[in-house]
Amino acid sequence: MKFSQMKILSLFLSLLLINACSKPSESEQTSLDITADHQQANQHLLSILTIKNTSTLAFENVPVTVTREQLINEIATEELQAKAILNPRLSLITDGQRLTSQQDDLNADGKWDELVFLIDLPANDEVLIRVESLPTIKMVPLNNSTNIRFAKFSNPEKTSATELSVLSRSAQGLANDFARQFQMEGPSWENQRIGFRSYFDERNGFDIFGKTHSDLVLDTVGLGQNYHEMQDWGMDILKVGRSLGAGGLAFVDPLANDIEQRYKRLSQAKTSRFTLVKEGPIRSIFDIDYHALSFNGAIFDLKHRISIWSKQDHYVGQVTISESSSLPFSLAVGIVNFHDANLDRIKAEGTSLLSTFGLQAELNTSLGMAVLSRANQHSSFDSIGESVTGIERSELSIFKPKVNETIEYRFYAIWQPRFKNIDSIDAFTSKMKRETEMLRSIEFSF
Repeated sequence: MKFSQMKILSLFLSLLLINACSKPSESEQTSLDITADHQQANQHLLSILTIKNTSTLAFENVPVTVTREQLINEIATEELQAKAILNPRLSLITDGQRLTSQQDDLNADGKWDELVFLIDLPANDEVLIRVESLPTIKMVPLNNSTNIRFAKFSNPEKTSATELSVLSRSAQGLANDFARQFQMEGPSWENQRIGFRSYFDERNGFDIFGKTHSDLVLDTVGLGQNYHEMQDWGMDILKVGRSLGAGGLAFVDPLANDIEQRYKRLSQAKTSRFTLVKEGPIRSIFDIDYHALSFNGAIFDLKHRISIWSKQDHYVGQVTISESSSLPFSLAVGIVNFHDANLDRIKAEGTSLLSTFGLQAELNTSLGMAVLSRANQHSSFDSIGESVTGIERSELSIFKPKVNETIEYRFYAIWQPRFKNIDSIDAFTSKMKRETEMLRSIEFSF
C-alpha cells in the first residue's frame, strides 16, 4: 500500500516537472506577448495628454493643436526629448485606439512644430491620450480631407493650369487684371464642407465656394467652366464687390475724426508672397507675407496664415505683425453685408462673435457668416456703409495687434442648400452658440 502511494506521488511530481518545462499554453503565450508589448510601449511613452471638456454639451471633431515646445517641456529625459523633436511619426492612443494625427513643420527647418488631431469629447468629462514615439510604426497613407489650390493658367483657353507652391508679386502687379492669370484669381482652400478663395491683387478680398457634396473639387474649378454659375459641385456664392468679403483684412485708425482716413484695405505692400506650407488629412496651411506695408506713419511686415481643418465649417486666420515700435492702429476682419442681413455682436465669457445671417448668397439662398475669436485679443465692432477709401458695406470685428504677437480668429460660412438644418436665423444662432461654447470650454494639459 505504501509502495503504491509512493508510485502515485512520484508520477504526480514527474508530471509537474514535465509541465513546468513545457511550452506555455496559447493563452499563457498571449498574456506574455501583451506584457511585452505593454513594456515596449512604456519605453516609448513621452507623455500623457489630458483634454477636458467643461461644457454640459458633448462635441465631435474638436480640433486640437499641441506645439512641440508644450510637449518637450513635459518630457523628463533628453533622450526622449530628442525622439519627440526628430520623430515625424508620433502616435496618439486613447482607449486602445490610435488617433489620426498630423505633424506640421511650419518654418521649413526639418522639425515638426505642431501636432494636430480631431477628437470627440463627452460632456463634462476628460479624455486621456498617450503620446508615444514609435519610429517603426507602420503609417497608413490617408486621403487628404483638405486642399489648397493656387495655379496659373497654362493655355489661352484656360482649360489647364500649373499649380504653384510659391509666388511673389510686387506693388506694380496690383491692378485688378493681375489676378486674371490665375485659375481662381488667387489661392483657394477647401475641406469636405466649404471652400474659399482670396484675390491675389489689390482687392485682397475673400470669397466663398458653396459645395453640394464632400469631394475635394478645387483642383478643377474654373478650368473650362464658369464657377459663378451652378455646377455639379456647387458655385461661387458670395457677392464681394468692394467689400472685405469673407474675412478680408483692413487697418483702422480709431482716433481719426475723418471717416475717409479711418480705414485702409490691406493691399499696397512693396512685395507680397504666397507660400504653401502644408497639405494634409487633418489640415492644410498657406501664408501670405506682406513686406513694407504702411499705415498711420508705421512701416511694417505682416504675415497672414490661413489654415483649414477637416470636418469644420470655418477656416482659421492668424495675423502677425513685425515692427520695431508700437503699432498706432487696429486690425479689422470683415464680413460683407450688401443685403442688410441679420446682425449679431456678442462679447462675453471670454469670446467675441460677429455674425450675419440672411438671403445673402447667390440664387437668393440663405448664408450665415461669422468671425469668432477669444475676447482677450478683441477690441470692438464697427460697420462701413457706403464706400469709404475703397471699402464698402462691411461689418467689422476689430482687434488691437501687438508687435510679434499673433491674432487668431475663425471665419465661418454656413450655406443653407448644403446644410438643410440651418434654415433660419434661430438655427444659425444656435449653431454659433455651440461653436462659441466649444471654443471656451476645451482645455488640455500634460
